Amino acid sequence: MVAALAGSAALFLCGATTKAGDPPPYAFQPNTPVPGRGVIRVTGVGLPPRIHATRAQQNLMTERAAVVSAYRNLALALGQGSQVVGDGSRYLTLSGYVQGAQIAQTRYYPDGRVEVDMTLAVEHPPSAPAIAPPPPPRQPPQKVETQKRQISEKEWLEIYRQPKENRPQVEKEKL
Repeated sequence: MVAALAGSAALFLCGATTKAGDPPPYAFQPNTPVPGRGVIRVTGVGLPPRIHATRAQQNLMTERAAVVSAYRNLALALGQGSQVVGDGSRYLTLSGYVQGAQIAQTRYYPDGRVEVDMTLAVEHPPSAPAIAPPPPPRQPPQKVETQKRQISEKEWLEIYRQPKENRPQVEKEKL
């Protein structure tokens, strides 16, 4: 069980790893609409996990990481992602559903790296990405009614102990 959890953690970490300065493993611009009919082809890269597993487990985990990376790149190609830049960092968020993708080719390298080419037939432009609606405009603070005179603690306790329906009503000034 622990090995499976560690393997799934390595799966997500390996699928998103790229070296600084290297171009991304996909050849498209995020949030670019897909015109008409055609085929989208993306590449996902998986790196071998650093945990101590058998060679067969490492190969399977690396291949799965490449497939997950390809799905992520495919969702980006369909315009289902958005980038946020702030504080010198870039964040990428994805929200979408990909169906009908097929693995076109899998390449294994001597260093343990795996690349998976994935294709998706597109018959119509994708729908707009799921973006939360903007927050409502801020309302100015409402004026708080205050009493004209101060009351003693004894008066306050008498008012507080009364049932709510019997409490005196404060007249509100019209704005």
